[in-house]
Amino acid sequence: ENLKQQYLQNHPELEVTFSIYPTAPWKEKLAMVINVLSWVAIVLLFWGDSIFAKLGMRPPALYEFFMNFEDVRNSKMLVTLAIFFLNSFAQGNLHKTGAFEVYYNSTPVYSKLAQGVGKRVVMKDMLDGLEAAMGASK
Repeated sequence: ENLKQQYLQNHPELEVTFSIYPTAPWKEKLAMVINVLSWVAIVLLFWGDSIFAKLGMRPPALYEFFMNFEDVRNSKMLVTLAIFFLNSFAQGNLHKTGAFEVYYNSTPVYSKLAQGVGKRVVMKDMLDGLEAAMGASK
């Protein structure tokens, strides 16, 4: 949004459009798995003992390990909130790409993908790129 304001301040005749850069497929799948595991953990937290008793099976060692903590058994709502928080944190970071590209009449002006997602965005570079692209199209 800040970039849009800078461009429009210098060139109010520009039309600015946005589109979302897609997340990598493996990140989408991992986010889905984390979400499902979070819900399974919450169901097991509240009804795990009953589920395993009705199935007539011994609970898995990992379940017993966590449920042996008295704080987990006595603070199920707090643990549920922690699971929601961690799930939301993971989802947000997996879906965030930080990628964007700027074009002027199909001419690339700036690409965060080409610069590298870890690099800092320099507004002057983007504005200089726009000026160069606008000058080349005249």
